[in-house]
Amino acid sequence: MNIDDIRNIPLVDFLNHLGYQPTGRDSKGLWFYSPLRSERKPSFHVNPKKNLWYDFGSGNGGDIFSLAGE
Repeated sequence: MNIDDIRNIPLVDFLNHLGYQPTGRDSKGLWFYSPLRSERKPSFHVNPKKNLWYDFGSGNGGDIFSLAGE
């Protein structure tokens, strides 16, 4: 598996593998509870079309490499 293969792993599948399920959906993607910290309201957003994430609680985001690095 090379870097491009890893980058193309769907973030939703990666999160599901870690035990995180989406809690809601909007026009651009799915909401999750953050895998990076505890929270009461989901603030972790994944855009499946772009395969990018953004954590509104921490202000961090990126691709699968940045998520795995967190």
